[in-house]
Amino acid sequence: MDALKALDGVADAVGVYSETVHAKVNDHEVSIAVCTLNDRGINQPYVLSGRLPESADETAVTTAFADETGCGIGDVIAVDTTDDEESSLLCSRFTVTGIVVDVQDVNNAKGATAFRSGQSEDDTVFILPEAADSDIYTQVCLTVDGAAELFCYSDAYEEKVAQVTDAIETQIKENREQARYVEVTDEAKEKLADAKAEAEESFAEAEQQLSDARAELDKGWQELSDGQEEFDAEKQQAEDGFAEARDEIAAGKQQIADGSAQLDAAEQQLSEGEAQVASGKQTLSAKEEETYAQLDLSLIHISEPTRLGMISYAVFCLKKKRISAVNSIFF
Repeated sequence: MDALKALDGVADAVGVYSETVHAKVNDHEVSIAVCTLNDRGINQPYVLSGRLPESADETAVTTAFADETGCGIGDVIAVDTTDDEESSLLCSRFTVTGIVVDVQDVNNAKGATAFRSGQSEDDTVFILPEAADSDIYTQVCLTVDGAAELFCYSDAYEEKVAQVTDAIETQIKENREQARYVEVTDEAKEKLADAKAEAEESFAEAEQQLSDARAELDKGWQELSDGQEEFDAEKQQAEDGFAEARDEIAAGKQQIADGSAQLDAAEQQLSEGEAQVASGKQTLSAKEEETYAQLDLSLIHISEPTRLGMISYAVFCLKKKRISAVNSIFF
């Protein structure tokens, strides 16, 4: 901007920011160019009714825009910048405060000639510079020394303006384009360097996390291996214990079998002894009956009467015979 102001033939220069946005007003969806005003009064719109904006959420619209959308003073224009991440507008709703004529488009909107070339928007609306946050200008407005005294459609006016234009093309444009290129590339390089540093930091952090994860994984594998070895050892110990227990159980079973056999043999001996005792009892009973029978028979042969000495002898003989009969049963 300073280089333009210092150029011969330039009386003043001011930067302007503008951007194209989608907006809605009175059920009309339109595409408009939002352009900032300046404090130098250069190309300032001509107010037909109302006033120019005085706060960041106010705007002035052209008569053509008002006629096409039906909006008037007090209406609200809703701006949609949701899909535009690079939008510099700080407000999304602007209240119309004035109807103006754009001095850069003084011809009839339906005519064949206009100063603003290649305009694809429905129209231009004007906002204050503080309604946009941008450190660049999209347009520069100049005033040329001596041009104000000339008729804007005269050859003299065109020649004077062309002299400044040529000077800008030869003295300013290439240098400023190069300077801007350097500025943009330096900014891009700085952003790239910052992004690279951030990426490297992220990579380093990720590598550290991977290293820590690998260490944890290795630790887990080692613990698993140690656990497997411990399990195998305990399993072997358990199998050895089971084998020893099985041997002890087998030995116990054998002892039980041997004891059972011994008990069976003792039971057999006991049964045989009981049979012998029963047989002896039967034999004793038979001998006892036989003895009593013999005793009864012996008493019959004793004659009566008998002397005292002879009775004693007969009893003695009976007792002796009884003892001999009992002894013959067991011996």
